[in-house]
Amino acid sequence: MALQASAGLGGELNLFYNTDQFTAATNTSTSKMLYGLDVYANLETKRRYFAGFHVDQVSMQDTIGNSTVTLSSTNMGPMFLWVIDRKKLFNLAVGYNFVARGTSNNGTTDEALTGTGLFATFGAMPEVTDNFFVGIKLNYYSLNYSVSTVNSTASDVSYSRVLIYPSISFAWRN
Repeated sequence: MALQASAGLGGELNLFYNTDQFTAATNTSTSKMLYGLDVYANLETKRRYFAGFHVDQVSMQDTIGNSTVTLSSTNMGPMFLWVIDRKKLFNLAVGYNFVARGTSNNGTTDEALTGTGLFATFGAMPEVTDNFFVGIKLNYYSLNYSVSTVNSTASDVSYSRVLIYPSISFAWRN
């Protein structure tokens, strides 16, 4: 099967929010919000293969006792979407965020972070009206930072954050 450009375009919004609090001798809490926006074009006439661009925002806060660590990151890069079945219910997307720029604070120090990221999603998204899909996704997300800048001084680091989480997703595919 030869892939060829088709006139159809599409877009998708993927949302996740979680908050958790554990009260014990040392109180802990976490808060995570992730959202992603994909814009893509058909690669063939059956509208099962798409390629495009992915942008996402990640905000996380982890608190243990009186110590709080935050991470906020904006990430972007190319992505590929495969609609697996003919009924267009299931899909798989993968992407590489060649830009990952974030800030982190460990309670005392602000760091500017740069690096890359990977993501993969598996979704079940029924078509609710013509070309409009709503459903859930299981997401794998990896952020890998290689440079940390503190007070204008850059240094090489090896920071990573890996998440697996569910989300709700809204898509329009023409």
